[in-house]
Amino acid sequence: MENNMLRVLTCAAIFTSGVACAETEMAEIDRPASELNQILAHPLEIPDGQLEARVVRATIEPRTIAAWHTHPTPVYLYIATGTLTMEVEGQERRKVPAGQAIAEPLNSPMRVINEGDEPVEVIVFQISPPKSEFLKQ
Repeated sequence: MENNMLRVLTCAAIFTSGVACAETEMAEIDRPASELNQILAHPLEIPDGQLEARVVRATIEPRTIAAWHTHPTPVYLYIATGTLTMEVEGQERRKVPAGQAIAEPLNSPMRVINEGDEPVEVIVFQISPPKSEFLKQ
């Protein structure tokens, strides 16, 4: 009863301010998502035993270079905003724009660079044994 009264009062307040008040209708779809686009497919090299998936959100501030490091298990980056430069020792630098994903090489010294003036947001996915280090410096 209180929820209905609150809804009526809220709608009345919104109506008097000149904004329409209506129930939000949801459309049901016959698939798991409205759009489903594969961004990356990469073969996995994983050690035997129990594994876990880790998902980490990271921010790389403008004009910063991360420390050289390695990953002992598979790591994948999805660039959410900005453009990230990935540098792997002995290879050419690679620019990766927002909306793209990359696989980081196993046990190869690498670092990421934000050459831009805005923060770069990345989502990091890692498959590893529980309690395994995320990275090594």
